[in-house]
Amino acid sequence: MGEWFTRASIWIAMAAWTWGIVEGRRSSTSVFRSRAPWLFGLIFYAIHIVLAYEIFYEWSHTVAWEKTALDTAAATGVKTGVGLLLNFLFGAWLIWDFSKRWNDRIGGTRYVTEGLVFFFILNGAIVFGDGPVVALGVILCLAIAAKWILERRQRSHPPRAT
Repeated sequence: MGEWFTRASIWIAMAAWTWGIVEGRRSSTSVFRSRAPWLFGLIFYAIHIVLAYEIFYEWSHTVAWEKTALDTAAATGVKTGVGLLLNFLFGAWLIWDFSKRWNDRIGGTRYVTEGLVFFFILNGAIVFGDGPVVALGVILCLAIAAKWILERRQRSHPPRAT
């Protein structure tokens, strides 16, 4: 059961961040509603890390590095634990990004954050996922891509004033 909660927690976080990307900061969106998905995602990301270290890694960074390296080798043929470091850097970026969102100063870093979320979903689903995780990852990536396409169209074809 613990393994299931560990895996589910990261996908709940990814779904929350996808919701945050799709929801964006529309004029009809309250400030809380635009920030809630990012906070919710961070909470579940933290839960995922705690559960992973408890259930899979025996609270050892060495064990975490080695298991990450073995999983990476099985998926890509390259044995490296650097993915663990990338996950921590991703988490640090998201915390920094959320602090900017909270103070309503997100600016251009929004696109970096959205790109990172997209990359981590794609990586988790396609490279390391199997079964329903792949389908969930594809759905989340398509939702983000659709949001980007719609935004681009709106920028290139603004509504006409009547």
